[in-house]
Amino acid sequence: MLHIRFHRSLNTAAFLAVLLLGLLVNGPLFSQAGTRFFVWVRPASDADLRLSKSSAPNLRKLARCGAALPRLSSLAADTLAAEMRKSGGLLPQGKFSELGQKAAAKTPSATESALARLRAKFGKNKPEAAKPSQTSAATPQLVNKIFSSFDKGARLVFKAEPSMTATADHCRELDKRIGEMVSQFDLEKNGGDIALLVVLVPASGQPAMIAAGNGFKRAKICKGSPGAAAIAAGITGLVDPGSKSAADWSWILNILEQSTAKALQGRRGN
Repeated sequence: MLHIRFHRSLNTAAFLAVLLLGLLVNGPLFSQAGTRFFVWVRPASDADLRLSKSSAPNLRKLARCGAALPRLSSLAADTLAAEMRKSGGLLPQGKFSELGQKAAAKTPSATESALARLRAKFGKNKPEAAKPSQTSAATPQLVNKIFSSFDKGARLVFKAEPSMTATADHCRELDKRIGEMVSQFDLEKNGGDIALLVVLVPASGQPAMIAAGNGFKRAKICKGSPGAAAIAAGITGLVDPGSKSAADWSWILNILEQSTAKALQGRRGN
């Protein structure tokens, strides 16, 4: 009798293990244990916003992999960055990571200010430091930094380019990083287990967004124009469905697969 019960318990345990594995493999983006989201705010040229085949081939590739959203009526990069930090702060400790966050500017002391005035009046001007290259923000190590943040336990990684100039050369270099991420995140194959949201901010005109990842509809156009708070809340809701926010996050349901959207709504309702 004990022998039969032992075998039954083993069979039950094996069945539950297989079922759990199946859920983890086939489950939608938000429910996977390793839900990971990278948000990248970057400048864009007119060719980028048109998804030009010659000037922005990797952005076109990204749009084919996921969901291309229409241009937003308005979106300030600084406001979005502030909202992302605010929402990221509501996540469990260690789940939010920001790449390239600037350190607080050092306020010169009274002595340093006095010396600077004397040097300017009587001495030679201090040589200006060499300005960093426009393409310095798009180093090949970006993908490695993203994966490193995820490996350290982050679930939401955010990066805003420090220089939002939209020169053609700068945007072309940034577009190359898009190609690397599409490849490294396996977005073309099956959506991968990392979701990617690129916010394109032009020097003038309306910004736009492109999202890709497991759980996103392909080439789905999202109706409506979410604001910075709604974007941040929607992304945080994907990473942590239990997060509570007064902001409107419903826009993100429009670009998710139906099963993912329903499950996310159910989790948030509970």
